[in-house]
Amino acid sequence: MNPNQTFNLSSVFPVQHSALFLRIITLLIIVYVVILIINFLRDKFINPEPSSRRDDISGLLILLYKLFQISGIGFLVIALLQFVFGIDHRNFGDAQNSAVFAVLLIFLGVAFKAAMKNLKNV
Repeated sequence: MNPNQTFNLSSVFPVQHSALFLRIITLLIIVYVVILIINFLRDKFINPEPSSRRDDISGLLILLYKLFQISGIGFLVIALLQFVFGIDHRNFGDAQNSAVFAVLLIFLGVAFKAAMKNLKNV
């Protein structure tokens, strides 16, 4: 980087983070399902003792709840900082899209928490 060149924060700040977040969530769910399948096959053929599937699903719900809540708050903070400090006035829609995405993540986290409570009641 040239010493006279400034760092353009607006070009790399929150534009591609939502796509990266969705890829990470998809990868996390795929890895969790693979682990569930491996554990099922191990329990079915190697160690045949009954186990509760609720524990596996509740573990996934807890993980997704925490991830969505923390990520939603993070995206909301990024959108607010981008709006307050005016990092990129030309693309106000990016900050607004980031805020909407953050609110959706927070509500999805609340839905995962409700699913955990429902699973415990059954």
